[in-house]
Amino acid sequence: MGWVVLHIPTVSSRMAVTSPAAEGRRILSLQVLRGIAASMVVILHVSHLAQSARVSDWRFHLGAAGVDLFFALSGVIITIIPKRSPGDFLRRRLIRVVPLYFLMTMLAWPFAKGVTAANAFTSLTLWPAWGAMTQPILGVGWTLSFELLFYVAACASIASRRNALVLAGTYLSAMALIPSGLVAAQFLGNPIILEFLAGVAIGALWKRGHRVSPPIAAIVVVAALALWLLNPAVETLTSVVGTMNAQNSLWRAVEIGVPAAMLVFGFLHLDFAWPSSAIAVGDASYSIYLAHAAILTPLSSLVLPPILQPFSLAIYLLLSAIASFAVYNLFEKPILALLRQRGKAGTGIALAPA
Repeated sequence: MGWVVLHIPTVSSRMAVTSPAAEGRRILSLQVLRGIAASMVVILHVSHLAQSARVSDWRFHLGAAGVDLFFALSGVIITIIPKRSPGDFLRRRLIRVVPLYFLMTMLAWPFAKGVTAANAFTSLTLWPAWGAMTQPILGVGWTLSFELLFYVAACASIASRRNALVLAGTYLSAMALIPSGLVAAQFLGNPIILEFLAGVAIGALWKRGHRVSPPIAAIVVVAALALWLLNPAVETLTSVVGTMNAQNSLWRAVEIGVPAAMLVFGFLHLDFAWPSSAIAVGDASYSIYLAHAAILTPLSSLVLPPILQPFSLAIYLLLSAIASFAVYNLFEKPILALLRQRGKAGTGIALAPA
């Protein structure tokens, strides 16, 4: 949900400048990680929809951690992208995120069940605090509420460093009010926002030229995966309701978010020639993230014939993939092309969609 900067020359007093090719591969590694994050969420949701005993026994609960990866990645990407002005930054973010979200919401809306006024208002405004923390009609859209909140805060920080101090005080005050039951505090002070800030810290280190060797990066990645795989409470920690109302979001930020930030840090420093197919999935990751939810909404009302039910997981994955790449090529790419064309003047930096 952002832009990845390629071939950025960095100067470090401690380390020599790496080659442009190496820089490109390292940033492309974030693109690959975005593809992994989107795929994790898709597999989780498809496994819920597929009605086989094998899938019911193991629902790939770690797939929900793809959201935590996205949040940490957003913090990194927003920190390292070039910024010309606060208004330009926010405009580009909104154009990048909102139109495709609204399109997918409109496609899913006619098939959604139990839609309330609060769901509708959340869907249209991405403000989730309506008497209680409320999910939008497009289920995965709850993450965009926090994403846009982060963008607004980043825009204010770009305008003035003093604003960052005000925002920090506001955030801590809202966090302190969470036990009172104030719904707005559950949103504005939600500990899940710490995952974005972890990404900001990683991006700041990167911009200042701090690097680690690929072997150390690989160790960090393996350690992060171990922390995820050895955690017996992943399903509880990644509950959407528990996260939105801040009931378990602090522990999620610690037990799921910290390993997610470690993965982002590790991938950022992996000097590897990634397969073009993996990069392509990363390019389409935002479309994958939204479109699979839109197509699974009507599919949830269908019952596959008995002869096809053993293959339900593969069928839903295939349909999700077809819809996702169709949306990417027909809708998201034209938006990205327009943004990229407008962004060429004066930047001198190659951009890739994230």
